[in-house]
Amino acid sequence: MANKSNETEKGMEYEEMKKLGEKAGIEDLMALYGEYQKWVQISMQYLKEIDVKFTLSTTDSTS
Repeated sequence: MANKSNETEKGMEYEEMKKLGEKAGIEDLMALYGEYQKWVQISMQYLKEIDVKFTLSTTDSTS
């Protein structure tokens, strides 16, 4: 009987948290974060393919 009561209570807490999240725009933020992650992955793949190598020098080679 205690397990059934705990499950009901957890279900109610879940629904309450879900409603609060929807009010706060959490779904929109999660969707935006997913889009951001997609673009980060695309960017990382692009940078790996280019693999630009460069050297920084502290000396002046114009003379």
